[in-house]
Amino acid sequence: MKYKITRLDGAIEYRNDSNNVLPAGATALTDAEYAAGVPTPIKTLAQARVEQLALMEMAYTLVITAPIVYMAATFQADLNSQDLLDKAIGKYTRQGAVPTGFWWKDLTNNHVAMTLAQLQGLGDVIGDRLWPAFQNLDARKAAIRSATTVQQVQGVVW
Repeated sequence: MKYKITRLDGAIEYRNDSNNVLPAGATALTDAEYAAGVPTPIKTLAQARVEQLALMEMAYTLVITAPIVYMAATFQADLNSQDLLDKAIGKYTRQGAVPTGFWWKDLTNNHVAMTLAQLQGLGDVIGDRLWPAFQNLDARKAAIRSATTVQQVQGVVW
């Protein structure tokens, strides 16, 4: 449904929603009326910053949780897997060794036999990408906060 709605700040937004429900206070438009209007919503600098910061957080999470290749296998590195790995490394490091026949599952749930050093190595390769990713996130956040226009904010990408 095509419609226009007046925001609290007086600006008019033209929208095209697929749910066919006319929001309260909106005016339905014909295709011609919609085409004559401004078909993109106007964003404030604050709105653009909130949206772009959220995109940067999502990109950061994707980078630090992407599957990782180690010992010729690809391993899950989602936050839950990282937590389990940290716990296993801590426990077996305190014990001085992994149990006989120890394995860690790869991305396809195959058992990959590992020594304590190899388990620690998996933790290291996952951990090695955390700090650079965090530095990148911090730099992007600073750029978004210092931007003075919506266009500058939207120009900050991962």
